[in-house]
Amino acid sequence: MKARHRLIAKRIAVWARRAGVTSVKLEPQHLDPESEKRPDIDMILGPERYLVDVAMIHPTCPTYIMKAHTPLGACKTMIDTKLDKYDALAT
Repeated sequence: MKARHRLIAKRIAVWARRAGVTSVKLEPQHLDPESEKRPDIDMILGPERYLVDVAMIHPTCPTYIMKAHTPLGACKTMIDTKLDKYDALAT
């Protein structure tokens, strides 16, 4: 699973560079050195900075099964989890 996760993050980084993103750093450790929190990709495009954290979920696993009955329900749950995790770092 981790190998697939890394491969997806690397592919996103490659395509970001091809699309003209000025700075792309995989697993940046400089954002919060005291913490283990770090996104998979730190991208700068013009005046905007994007922190990207790849998540792969299976909607039928016990954690997400109750949310999976609505379209993208499991994904929305993961989005909320990631927003909570990186809110302070992003600001």
